[in-house]
Amino acid sequence: MSINARVERREYRKIKDVLSLPNLIEMQLKSYHALLQRDVSPAKRKRQGLQAVLDEVFPVESHDGMTTLEIVNYDIAPPKYDVDECQRRGMTFAGTLKVRLRLIVRDKTETGKEVVRDVREQEVYLGEFPLMTETGTFIINGAERVIVSQLHRSPGVYFEEKTLPGGKHVTTARIIPYRGAWVDFELDSSNVISVSIDRKRKLPVTSLLYALGCNSESEILKIFHETEMVDAGRELVDRIPVEDVKDPSDGSVIAEARQPVAAAAVGRIRSVKIRKVEVLVGMRDDLYLVNTLDKDYVRSREEALLEIYRRVRPGDPASMQNAEPAFERMFFNPRTYDLAQVGRYKLNRKLNLSTPSTKTVLTRDDFIQTIRYLIGLSRREGVFDNIDHLGNRRVRTVGELVQNQFRVGMARMERSIRERMTIQDMD
Repeated sequence: MSINARVERREYRKIKDVLSLPNLIEMQLKSYHALLQRDVSPAKRKRQGLQAVLDEVFPVESHDGMTTLEIVNYDIAPPKYDVDECQRRGMTFAGTLKVRLRLIVRDKTETGKEVVRDVREQEVYLGEFPLMTETGTFIINGAERVIVSQLHRSPGVYFEEKTLPGGKHVTTARIIPYRGAWVDFELDSSNVISVSIDRKRKLPVTSLLYALGCNSESEILKIFHETEMVDAGRELVDRIPVEDVKDPSDGSVIAEARQPVAAAAVGRIRSVKIRKVEVLVGMRDDLYLVNTLDKDYVRSREEALLEIYRRVRPGDPASMQNAEPAFERMFFNPRTYDLAQVGRYKLNRKLNLSTPSTKTVLTRDDFIQTIRYLIGLSRREGVFDNIDHLGNRRVRTVGELVQNQFRVGMARMERSIRERMTIQDMD
């Protein structure tokens, strides 16, 4: 019997096929197709893959804002040789990546108005971009290679309970983005909530809330704790006011906010004709934001932004000119922070939010709901997450992996363009 003779395959199973064998490389092929979008016209390309990375980099502006470099479109030319020829010649199966850039130069008139002085467009060669074969492989220097997909921790928010060496329990929350700074929350045994940004030194979570736009202590307390109006009588003793109780005549403080009202202060409150006082519902040990405010000396947004900047960048001089833009870039700029659609989905599902899936940066509600869920877990409301569960992991496809490497190269290119623009401004 010859080696090439056809062998008849016999089937002994009694159950017939119900489903046909799926295409096991379909996900990889679709992923790389979405990365390149070669067969899609530039005007109809989605903000994904190469298009997303180029949109993150461009436009690039000079420091004085008078020169702007924009991207018009990109194109990947067909490979010079087919797969078999590349294997025979020991070459890489790749296409030529070119981008069309537009340079806009402006001038200022005597009246201070900006006018466009010159507009130029040019096609720029970026390099050879590897193409995927029909079998999901790459031809690199004549050798056939394959990229193995990775399992990694999915973006989203995760809640855990940790036991410290002394036996104390700590409840933690972590917001993990696809790209950007991590945010860690911790509710310790002293009922104080702290936050750490990008694994730097911890600070009270109320500082973060001030930076997010909370204007006063009372606003923070009302967001996270229930309040009620109580008659100024025996019921008011040992209750905790939301705000300072002041004498209307001279503005002197009769009872301080966040401090239990003493019996002696109740008579004075009634004497100045204050009939009702807004107080917090619950005992002091359970009022976590009260305990946190006691540990925090920050009382304004400016102070909070400066304190966060000092923690995140300890070597740089802190000023509002640096701190505010840095805070915006940290969580709210799509160029530097990205939850990805899967991260937004998991965040919405865990925290019961309805933020659109296209919103892949953090919002104020994301922070507030994370802190609320953390407080609820300390009261046995909610469910802890198992970070090692496969449901909390996802597959990184070949398109994502190549896109990340392309982003690294474009970041270097952006720095080079900015350096040249800076030299041009100096000249």
